[in-house]
Amino acid sequence: MACVRYRDIIQVITNWLLVLFFLTPVMWKPSFLPQEYHFLIDYNPLAQFLELLRNPFLGEPVSGYAWRSAAVIAFGGGLLSLAAIGRYQRRIIFWM
Repeated sequence: MACVRYRDIIQVITNWLLVLFFLTPVMWKPSFLPQEYHFLIDYNPLAQFLELLRNPFLGEPVSGYAWRSAAVIAFGGGLLSLAAIGRYQRRIIFWM
C-alpha cells in the first residue's frame, strides 16, 4: 500500500530486501556464523521463516523460538495490514 501511494518506496524496499537476503542464511548455514554474530539470525524475521522451511527437509527439529517468532510476525503483520486497509480503504483507488 505504501508503494502504491509513494512510488519511490519501491526502490527502498528492493534494496533492503537484497541486504536481508545476504544476512539471511539462504546460501549458508547458521552454524557457519561465529557465536558473537548469531544476533543477525535471531532478530532477522526472514531467517525465522526460513528455519521453518529448511529444518524439516534436513531432518532437524524446528525450535520453539522460530515457531513463536514466525507466529508473532505473521499475526502482527496481519493486524497492521487490516488496520491500514481499514483506515485508507476509500482512498486506495485514487492512488492507483
